[in-house]
Amino acid sequence: MTPDTADTAANLERRVREQEALLEIGLELAATLDLRRVLSLALTKAEEFCRAETSSIWELDEAAGELFFRVVRGRAAPEIENLRIPVGQGIVGAVAASGRAETINDVASDPRWRGDTSEEFDTRAILAVPLTARGKVIGVLQLLNPLESEGFSGDDLRRMQLFAGSVAHSLENARLYEREHERRRQLE
Repeated sequence: MTPDTADTAANLERRVREQEALLEIGLELAATLDLRRVLSLALTKAEEFCRAETSSIWELDEAAGELFFRVVRGRAAPEIENLRIPVGQGIVGAVAASGRAETINDVASDPRWRGDTSEEFDTRAILAVPLTARGKVIGVLQLLNPLESEGFSGDDLRRMQLFAGSVAHSLENARLYEREHERRRQLE
């Protein structure tokens, strides 16, 4: 086997393992309608997949035209958990508005970056992927600061785009279930 053939075989094997992991995660996400559990599991898996320092899921409040943290993890979470961002503003707002994933490996050089609101955390790199269900953006999955490299890779972006489909549909199903449960409780 030549070195090129060995590299190709190794890459193919790695991709097959990634696909299997994505399918397993999708099954885990689909197995529950508990919104908190779905989102917590999604973030844990996303951080593992891309070896990120922390992560969050922003959800769209359509009535207000803003994104809010549905789940935020990390040291600064208590300080920023009530933060809201207008759609179209900042990096996460731009991703929600455009519906296109972005990787910014030097946030300080991006004019949309507003800086960290907490002194507890220093954001260096962002990978943000829209969560789309039924053709509409319902939120944004965001990873911060890769642990083992200077920036997120094209492979990280590709993996998170694949992963976002499972997360978005699980989030939408859990939200619908939560609304229906609340509606029934009000009728009682």
